[in-house]
Amino acid sequence: MTRIANGEDVAIDPNGPPPTIQITIGSSAIAFYSAYLIRGTSHPIICKGRSSDDPPKVCPIGTDASTLPGQKVSWQVGTAAENDPFPVVVTLSQGDATLKTYTYKGQGDDLLIDYVKLVSA
Repeated sequence: MTRIANGEDVAIDPNGPPPTIQITIGSSAIAFYSAYLIRGTSHPIICKGRSSDDPPKVCPIGTDASTLPGQKVSWQVGTAAENDPFPVVVTLSQGDATLKTYTYKGQGDDLLIDYVKLVSA
C-alpha cells in the first residue's frame, strides 16, 4: 500500500471535543492495526484492533483537543490476504464532522505506515 497522508496537516478545533480515528479494513483481508499519538519521544497507543472488529472501533485521540495541535497521529496496518484487492480506510473526525478520510488499496500481504500532523483550525 502506498502512503498517502505522508505527514499532511489536518486542522482540528482546539476548543472542540477530542478528535477520533477509525480504521476499517476490507473483508477479504486478515489484518491488525494500531494508531499512536506522537508527542516528542512519547508514542502512546490510542487505538488497536483487527479486520474482524464489527462494528469498527472509533477511538479518541487524546483527552483534550487543546493539547493536540503540533502533535502527530500515526497508524500501522499489517495485512495477510489472498490476491483479491481490498480497501483500508482511515477516517479522522471531530464531533459530527469528518476531518479527513484516507483510502488505501491493499492486495496480498502488506504493511502500511502513515501519519498526519494535527494543527489548529
